[in-house]
Amino acid sequence: MHKLVISLSVLSLAILPACGGGLSGMFKGKGTGTPVAAKDVKTYQSADLVTGSYTELGVARGQGPSAQDAVDMAAFHCGKNGGNTLIMNTDPFQSGGGWRADATCATQ
Repeated sequence: MHKLVISLSVLSLAILPACGGGLSGMFKGKGTGTPVAAKDVKTYQSADLVTGSYTELGVARGQGPSAQDAVDMAAFHCGKNGGNTLIMNTDPFQSGGGWRADATCATQ
C-alpha cells in the first residue's frame, strides 16, 4: 500500500508542471553570492527605462499560471543570485498552459 501512495505522489508531481499550473524558474549567469529578497528586486519593462548604470549578472526566467507569477518567479531567481534589478527582455507571454517571463538580471 505504501508503494502505491508513493507512486501516485510522484506521478502527480510529474504531471502538475505539464499542466501549466506550477511555478518554476531559473537563473543562468554569474551571481554575486549575496541573496536579495524578491520584494527588493526592482522590475523594469525595458532597458530604456532603467535610470543610472547597472551590471548584468545573467538571465532570469520564470513560469507561472499568470503573467505576474512568471515575473515574480524571475525576480525571485534574480534576487536569489544577488541581483536587485530585473529588466524584461520581452513582455510576459503565454506558452502552453501558463505564462513565461524572460529578463536580464542585474545589480544597480
